[in-house]
Amino acid sequence: VRAGAMSSNLSGALRALARRMKINADFQSKIRKALITPLAIMAFLWLILIYSMTGLVPSVEKMLLDMRVDPDPFSGAIFAFSHFYKTVYIPATIGIIIFALACWRSMAFRTLIFTFLLKHWKLLRQIILGFRQLTFIGTFEMLLSNNVPISDALETCARTVKNTPLEKELMTVKSQMALGLNLG
Repeated sequence: VRAGAMSSNLSGALRALARRMKINADFQSKIRKALITPLAIMAFLWLILIYSMTGLVPSVEKMLLDMRVDPDPFSGAIFAFSHFYKTVYIPATIGIIIFALACWRSMAFRTLIFTFLLKHWKLLRQIILGFRQLTFIGTFEMLLSNNVPISDALETCARTVKNTPLEKELMTVKSQMALGLNLG
């Protein structure tokens, strides 16, 4: 909007803004769909595990005990895991639910988890950096195409990537341009 006001081309800036907002909304929708499907499958598998380890396996173990048959080593391991699982599945389920609710309801908690993932997951860090660069490029292109001066475009772009290393770099470039320094 600022670009449109500065260049006297408000309608063009609003169209560009609407296009970017649509792209962002579509992207967020695709990310949500991509996350919901595996999470739903994992929740379903967790319920199946609960049923099998607390209902099915104990009944097979009881049947073998009633028949006075010793279980083979693999079955013995499954029975042992079932006994262990019966003691931990309720606290584990409660913990998973609390974690999911905290992620859903608390922005601070999501930020904490996201920061942790960015520190330890290089691929995610590179994807986020790429999105920030795309945000800068898209905003800068929109501003320049609306005849906004480069220094104003750099300042506006720096605000779109606020609290990132790109913000500081863009403001440095703007100050160097204001001093007339060669950027190459």
